[in-house]
Amino acid sequence: MTSNRATRPTSWLALLALVLAAAGCPPRPVGQEMPVPELAKTPLEQWVPLFDGKTLRGWRIVEKWEFELHGKIEVKDGALCMAKGMPFSAIAWDGEVPKENFEVEVEAKRTDGGDIFCGLTLPVGSSHVSLFCGGWGNTVTGISSIDDLNASENETTAIIEYENNRWYRIRARVTEEAILAWVDDKQVIEVERKGRRFSLYGGVEPTGPLGLFTWQTGTAVRSIRFRRLPGTPKAPPKALPALPEGNWQSLFDGKSLGGWGVGEADEFALHGKVTPGDGEIRLAAGDPMTGVAWDRKFPTIGYELALDALREEGSDFFVGLTFPVAKAHCTLILGGWGGNIVGLSNIDDLHAAENETTQSIHFTNGEWYRVRLRVTAERIKVWLDGKEIINLAHKGRKLTIWPQQEPMRPLGIASYYTTTRVRNIQYRTLAGT
Repeated sequence: MTSNRATRPTSWLALLALVLAAAGCPPRPVGQEMPVPELAKTPLEQWVPLFDGKTLRGWRIVEKWEFELHGKIEVKDGALCMAKGMPFSAIAWDGEVPKENFEVEVEAKRTDGGDIFCGLTLPVGSSHVSLFCGGWGNTVTGISSIDDLNASENETTAIIEYENNRWYRIRARVTEEAILAWVDDKQVIEVERKGRRFSLYGGVEPTGPLGLFTWQTGTAVRSIRFRRLPGTPKAPPKALPALPEGNWQSLFDGKSLGGWGVGEADEFALHGKVTPGDGEIRLAAGDPMTGVAWDRKFPTIGYELALDALREEGSDFFVGLTFPVAKAHCTLILGGWGGNIVGLSNIDDLHAAENETTQSIHFTNGEWYRVRLRVTAERIKVWLDGKEIINLAHKGRKLTIWPQQEPMRPLGIASYYTTTRVRNIQYRTLAGT
C-alpha cells in the first residue's frame, strides 16, 4: 500500500489557498513582489506603505534640469539614501495621486550638510506645492509657494532647529479646505486654501506629483506611507437662473473649438492649455493670460451674450469678456485685482477697478456663475446669476480695452493666472436697438 504522506502538505496548502481566495485574500506566490499601490484607489483611512525597505519600486530617480547632478540614490539598511546633489537629489512617485484629501508621512534624517533634508512635493487641486524642512540654513520649515511667496516668507514659515543624524517624523495633509503639516506629531503648519494661489518653488517641478528631494544635503528616509481621507460632503450645485426667452444661438458645440481661436500674441504667448470637451472649454492658467477669441461674424450692437463660467484654480479674474460696442470695444472683468473686483475696462480711460462700474463680489472657486451681457446703442447692462450688476449709459463715453486684450477682439474670453471653465456660450440679437 502506497503512503500518501508526501502529498498531504500539498492538499492542505491547496485547501488553505481555497479558503483565502474565498475570503478575497488569494495567497501570494513565494518570491512574487507585492504590486505597486494605485494611490487614487487605495482604501479610505488605510495607511499604504510606499517603500518596501529594499527597492525603489514605484519611484523614479529625478534626473533633469537642476537634478542632473544629483547624488547617489540607493537603498541601504532599510532606508532610502540620497547623497548630496548639486544642488538637488530627488525621487518621484510614478503612479497617479489624488489631488486632495490625503496624507503622506515619512521618517527622515539629515546625514550630511545643513539645508533641506526633506522636501516633500504634493498635489493641491490642479496645482502643486512643496513642504520644505530644514531650508535656508537648516532651520526653516514651510510651504512653497503660496501667492508666489516661498517657504521662508509666508505665514507657514516655522523655525525648527534640526539635528543631523536624528530621525524626524514628518506628515503632510491636503484637504479641500487646507494644507497642514506635523513634525514629530507637533502641528507646525495650517493654511487655508480658499482664495490662495499655490505653485511649486522654481526648479522642483520634476518632483511632481508626489516627490521627495534634498538640497545640497545627504538624507535617509524610511517608513514612507500614504492614506486617502474622506472628502467633505458636497452641497448640491446651486440652480442657475433661466435666460429670457428668445432666439438664442450657440457659439460653442460642446466638443471642439470651431469658431474659436486660441490667443497666442503678446501676453497670451505663454498661455495655458485650452481644452474643449464635455460641454465646456477649459482655459488652464497662463503666464499671465489664456484666452479664446471668436473668429466668425458677430453683431456689434443690439445683442445679448450669455455664458456660464467657473474659476477652477487661482485668485484673479476668471472672466475677461471682451465685446464690441459699435466701433469700439470694452472688457467685462469678473474677479480681478486679487479675486473680487468686477467692472468694465475701460471707461474714459479708467479701468475696471477705478470707474463707476467698479464693485466687489466674492466668487467661490469651483462654483458656476451665469453671466448675461446686453449691448444696445444707449446702454451696457450686465447680470450675474440673474441680478443686474452693471447699467452703464455709454453714449458719449470713451470705451477702450487694455492693450493686453487686443488678441481677444472682437469677442473673446480670457483669464489671468487662473484656470477657468466656460460653457453654454450663446447670443441673440435684439430688435429695434
